[in-house]
Amino acid sequence: SYLDYISVSDESMLEDIQINSDEVNTQEVGDYSLTITYKDEEASIPIKVVDTVRPTATIKKDLSFANGTEIKAADLLENIIELADYTVTFEATEGDKESMVFTEDGEITATVKIEDSSGNKSTYPVGFTIYTPDLEAPAIDGVADLTTTVGTELDLLENIKATDNVDGDLTANLKVEGEVDYDTAGTYDITYIALDSAGNISTVPATVTVSEKAKKASKTETTKSTTQTEKASEEAAAGSTAQSSTQTATTGSTASAGTPAATSTTPAADSSGGSTTANTSTETTQEQAATDSGTTPSTDTSNGLVQYDINNYTRTQETIDMQNQFAEDLANGNLDYSKQIQYTP
Repeated sequence: SYLDYISVSDESMLEDIQINSDEVNTQEVGDYSLTITYKDEEASIPIKVVDTVRPTATIKKDLSFANGTEIKAADLLENIIELADYTVTFEATEGDKESMVFTEDGEITATVKIEDSSGNKSTYPVGFTIYTPDLEAPAIDGVADLTTTVGTELDLLENIKATDNVDGDLTANLKVEGEVDYDTAGTYDITYIALDSAGNISTVPATVTVSEKAKKASKTETTKSTTQTEKASEEAAAGSTAQSSTQTATTGSTASAGTPAATSTTPAADSSGGSTTANTSTETTQEQAATDSGTTPSTDTSNGLVQYDINNYTRTQETIDMQNQFAEDLANGNLDYSKQIQYTP
């Protein structure tokens, strides 16, 4: 109470003293005037409000700064309580500084001082970390354009990995932007994204192609393919038979140039003691003639079948070309087997 600071000769006088302190602000340092009234007398007493309380603050936690960053002392404290004006500085051997730059990585402890205009001060040891900034973005590996068919969904993150020079494996944090409609054929754009703790971001684009499913072959097409395959096999077998027949007809015989080598006949005794000539050159001989003759096959006007004339038989290199013609006629049923051929060397 202000009465504690008033001295009177008779304490009973205090009952008649009135004090007016409306102009005094005790929450702010400054000079004020206090008015005292006693009966009909009034007096003004000067009042000076001073600050004798030290400032208080709270140290911020988990502080870290990139190497070379200018750090302000005021940024290291919070919840500062002080009625008067104050300053926040680093206490350094070369003098107080409002800010400092630290160039070595590591854990740092600095002394931060708060001092008000009345000379009251408080100091706080503040710890923080200085580090070299991470400016390298994560690497995303394994990205490739993908293909699938309608109705078949893909795991877009399968075999994709993300790694960072500081954070290590970031695969679990990979994200994919973009939508793929697996029910509609088309090409869709997607983007793989990886973000590290320093805020560096990597993006890699890719495409997903959704194609229509392949149509199954119809029954008609399958039957046609089977028929063509069987016909080709028959023609190949006919060609092989023709070649084998030619070899059979010439085996064991020697012919001079321009003379055919044929299977000789062997006399056989009949029941009367005579002999007959066995016919050993039938269809095989005719097939040989068709293969080895250099003559051109003719069409029998009576039945439309192709016949081969071996009367002027000569074995030349050109006879090889007749093999294909014979195989084709054999496969098509155009050979005339009605005429049996027999000849002797």
